[in-house]
Amino acid sequence: MKSKNGIMINIDCCTSINPFINALANRGAVTEEDLYPMVDPYADTQVTDLFINTFAQYSNTPSKVFSDAIAKYLQKEENGEAVDYTEWNHGIYILHTKFGIDPFEVWFRRTFEKGMRPWLSVRMNDCHFPDAKTSLLRSDFFYEAKEKGYMIGNEYGYHRCCLNYKYREVRQKFLDYIREQLERYDVYGLELDFQREIYCFDYIHEPDCHRHMTEFLRDAKARVKECEKKWGHPIKIAIRLMRDIEQNKAFGFDVYAMTAEHLVDTIVVTPRFSTSDSNMPISEWVEAFPDTDIVAGVETCINRIGDKSWGSPEVVRGFAAAYMSEGSNGIYLYNYFWPQKDRIAEIYPTCGNIETATRYPRRHVVTYQDIAPVGYERWKPLPLIAQNAEISINIGVPSKTVSLVIGLDSESSIDAVDLEVNGVSVEAWSETCRGYEENEIYAPDGTQLYITSLPEEAIDGERSLALSFDVKTGHKAAMIVYIEADTY
Repeated sequence: MKSKNGIMINIDCCTSINPFINALANRGAVTEEDLYPMVDPYADTQVTDLFINTFAQYSNTPSKVFSDAIAKYLQKEENGEAVDYTEWNHGIYILHTKFGIDPFEVWFRRTFEKGMRPWLSVRMNDCHFPDAKTSLLRSDFFYEAKEKGYMIGNEYGYHRCCLNYKYREVRQKFLDYIREQLERYDVYGLELDFQREIYCFDYIHEPDCHRHMTEFLRDAKARVKECEKKWGHPIKIAIRLMRDIEQNKAFGFDVYAMTAEHLVDTIVVTPRFSTSDSNMPISEWVEAFPDTDIVAGVETCINRIGDKSWGSPEVVRGFAAAYMSEGSNGIYLYNYFWPQKDRIAEIYPTCGNIETATRYPRRHVVTYQDIAPVGYERWKPLPLIAQNAEISINIGVPSKTVSLVIGLDSESSIDAVDLEVNGVSVEAWSETCRGYEENEIYAPDGTQLYITSLPEEAIDGERSLALSFDVKTGHKAAMIVYIEADTY
């Protein structure tokens, strides 16, 4: 790939595609042109790639390998229970059976026409609703896998129903689906989304499980090469993984092996869901795999607190600037699909390259790592006792004006905090409620928030802010629960 910068958008089937199609079908007669609004708003922005999700646990596209949307529409019994999924799947059913329209074929073709690159995105191990007796998301293979012991097991809690890729039958199922879908659709690339979910093995008891995954990727690459002959052009492969190279291997993904054999073209490094990780080691990835596109991903949840924490344009620009400064080839956005709140319209034209990301205000919020394999410590810098403590914030590009916000728990006092930034003492704190909308305040409820403008000598020419905290004489150490640097 190695195209410079841009925004990759993952459009998921449940939250975006199904509601769109159902609303369209409810209007009456449908034409192909009626489907264009799923794609067209991304054109003429900095969006370069659309990853359109066809599969979670069943296929939203026609399939003989897995249960598909039409089969789910027609289904009346599941796991011994009466079910009715017609409301959820009626749009796809009507488009195919009444109007002869395959919406995904239209969207892939339209994406090419609008000058962007379409990717067929497959969730490789989605496990939503593991406790439900029946589910509108499940294919019949769920019950076959459960009966035959193809799942990773109860030790993994919420992820216990994830498929175990050590079994040839599981790997073959997805290989057949990849071939089937790439023979049906002409796309620029295939995304293997392993962050839904990365729990693909009983890795605790099978430390060499990564060998099965490398074999699977080798076989998947072979299927992709076969499908390239039909379409007459290369088909790129992207894989979505978690933040740490070594921890990926513990989960079963040997990145060194897959890149040495050129089994993937693009690696998307992302959090899972509950936060957008502000400290993913992107520069390490870029240095380790110079022949592979490395793209940092941002989730819509920034620092999840209840149901509020959606990323504002300023926050997304902060992530984009920081990660592109480390070598990320653009930015990948998950759960930022159109249409959504007005915040989205500002993100598309400003977050795809470092020049525009740093031209406008940006916020650099310190967050955390959301998942890690057993035996590894997650990167989680907060809460932080402000006593002989250090933390760094990458702001991507130096700025002449930087405000620093810190949040203390209710038992702490700002008078106790001694802070240096890049070796320069920082004082003059004032209280702030930030002034942002409710869902753009990323600190826990009850946090005492304070703000200060950093001295020019602390930020001049610096793209990294080294914060050193200590306790002022005569005070009790403060507990810091939130940190954010804002540039203007």
